[in-house]
Amino acid sequence: LKCCATVPAPRSRPPSACECASIRSPIMTSMASSMPSHGALTLLEHRGSKGMEVCPDSKPSLPRQILRHIDSQGDSPMKSASTRRSSQCSTEAMLSPRSAVSSGGPSRVCSEHAGFADLEEVTLAASRLKAGAFQVPHPEKVEYGGEDSFFISCDGLALGVADGVGEWGWRFGLNPRDFAMELMEGTMRSAEDQFCSDTDAPVAERARQALSAGFNDVKSFGAATALVVTLNAASGELGVANLGDSGLRLLRPTPTSGGTSLHVVERTEEQQHEFNLPFQLSKVPKAKDFPKLRAEGKSALIQAVKAHGAAKSDAPSDAAMYTFGVEAGDVLVLGSDGLFDNLGDDEICAISQEAIAVAGHGAIDTQELARVLAVAAARRSTDKEAETPFCLQAARAGMEYRGGKVDDITVVVAVVEA
Repeated sequence: LKCCATVPAPRSRPPSACECASIRSPIMTSMASSMPSHGALTLLEHRGSKGMEVCPDSKPSLPRQILRHIDSQGDSPMKSASTRRSSQCSTEAMLSPRSAVSSGGPSRVCSEHAGFADLEEVTLAASRLKAGAFQVPHPEKVEYGGEDSFFISCDGLALGVADGVGEWGWRFGLNPRDFAMELMEGTMRSAEDQFCSDTDAPVAERARQALSAGFNDVKSFGAATALVVTLNAASGELGVANLGDSGLRLLRPTPTSGGTSLHVVERTEEQQHEFNLPFQLSKVPKAKDFPKLRAEGKSALIQAVKAHGAAKSDAPSDAAMYTFGVEAGDVLVLGSDGLFDNLGDDEICAISQEAIAVAGHGAIDTQELARVLAVAAARRSTDKEAETPFCLQAARAGMEYRGGKVDDITVVVAVVEA
């Protein structure tokens, strides 16, 4: 639930679970004092775009052994969904998925949402990323697909994940997904343009530049966290720019006496101003925008901006940058905080290892692995007794929270190919 709440006043008791699970925005927190408080909402009123098309079941239930690392009451019935240019996908009947597969090809976003690609095979001089993705929206946001977005570039050299901030929806009546989607669309275009240029910028700087260009192209008001990955095909270096609490894990197959096992060899770290207050990019209206907003009935947003619009926001230059060396066979797992708040690194490795083993020999099905991880995180998110990464973070911050954290979940899985 990427929903913001006002900063709680000092109190003698620890904050409640709802207060812990409600993610806050620096700008919105500073604005909140001028508006009626809605508290930490669990059932939100949303204005969204489109629902999902439903097609007949196309996959069996998730193998039970894949989920043995999380508490599960068995396999629920599956429902499949299709998008304009996506392969078959499925998830729990209560959830609505969005998926994408990319293995290189023509330059476009494909469909009205970033990340849905029907892409052709291309050959590069060195390495590339073969990627697939899967999304499970928050149960209360199924109608319009949630507030996350992502992209997989057509050339197999860039990936991205963005997580829209929900408070812009329930407080101001905007669609938080619009900001995240536009951010990913612009970032993908910039990343692809870079690969056609003669830039000598380090690969991590390329990722940050792509994020910055994408942010500059955003027209919608709102906010989002973002993570962008670019690959230097010639050098085998992976560049990462991460702003906020989305994440990346680099998994590498390691020989063992029983075969091979996956281990996390590189990872990104969250950027938080304080617990549950992640860094985020935001676009706030200016005075010239007020007449249009007033005509649209967005007076609450105007009042908030007038009262606290000068609050400092995070910028692409604040993103943490990483450079990782990659090898053929490495597995990248990118995700919004809905994945990493519910599954630890050891669980991601174990589930990935078992999913690959169940699939048998041959190339890794990146979309299927993304699906398995997303569904596992979704199941864990509803377990009220689980000890999750999120509740451990809450404990370190002196707050009481137990169980999973229901949220939009986006997973992008990529395999490094020679």
